[in-house]
Amino acid sequence: MFKTLYQKLQNPDVIPVEHTSIHNIINHFAEVNEGYQVLYAILELVHPALHEDAVLLPLKSIDCQDDIHLYAHKFDSWLRYETYANWLYSTREQVNCFIRELSPTFAPAVSRIRRLLDTWQPYDNNTPNALQLKQLPNTIE
Repeated sequence: MFKTLYQKLQNPDVIPVEHTSIHNIINHFAEVNEGYQVLYAILELVHPALHEDAVLLPLKSIDCQDDIHLYAHKFDSWLRYETYANWLYSTREQVNCFIRELSPTFAPAVSRIRRLLDTWQPYDNNTPNALQLKQLPNTIE
């Protein structure tokens, strides 16, 4: 199967010749004729989870045209990636990361959230409803 996959990936109808970096990967595995290794090497080019030393920073709200709900969705994806990479954040750290990347458009909401954070005791395990990550976009809105 792995040889058949390799032969298929070598076909210029599958991967056009103008994709030289991918063809270099295919040629690198020509001796072993191993299609699965080729696929993995190609995925390593584009998939951040396959890079052991990848450092992904959270995106900024301005990258989402200040759409707070889209930003929250992408921030949640970033947190999930960080969890897979064994970087765990406390709820307080998550909120701080979330508001740190908000544009100045949200300055009044950020100051309100900071006041809520000040009243939330660090040793309290119950997150205030307005500061829960799922509620944060609505709190900011």
